[in-house]
Amino acid sequence: VSVTVPGHEWCSALISLHDLQELRMSYCNVSGPLDASLARLANLSVIVLDYNNISSPVPETFARFKNLTILGLVNCGLTGTFPQKIFNIGTLLVIDISLNNNLHGFLPDFPLSGSLQTLRVSNTNFAGAFPHSIGNLRNLSELDLSFCGFNGTIPNSLSNLTKLSYLYLSYN
Repeated sequence: VSVTVPGHEWCSALISLHDLQELRMSYCNVSGPLDASLARLANLSVIVLDYNNISSPVPETFARFKNLTILGLVNCGLTGTFPQKIFNIGTLLVIDISLNNNLHGFLPDFPLSGSLQTLRVSNTNFAGAFPHSIGNLRNLSELDLSFCGFNGTIPNSLSNLTKLSYLYLSYN
């Protein structure tokens, strides 16, 4: 499927689908910008728009998705600063925003009840120190923070991640 209309048009076309739970449109030539109106689709649990030319920031309103389990925005030309509040969506299992070289951001202080299993921000302009609270993500099995601008020491709390099976921290 090739979606060749601007972001505000394809986003607006979806708004009437109130019960939509999964939005998967990888490799569909989807363009941006991502419209904040998508947040009206309150039942969305999966958003996967990998390998499209979105070329816009991620709207802060995406943090309103209370049922979101998977957010995949790999290689979408994302820009701006990634909203930290998205990391704290209680139901979120997977965040993969890798391969977005113009996307900036920082890792938040993660809550004790974090449900994340996969966190990938590789090949972005994420920077700063590794938060000590990363050890709160006890369900984390994949952590890829490679090719970013992280600095400082690796926190001892990383040893709390007993389910971790994939760790990639190179080139920071």
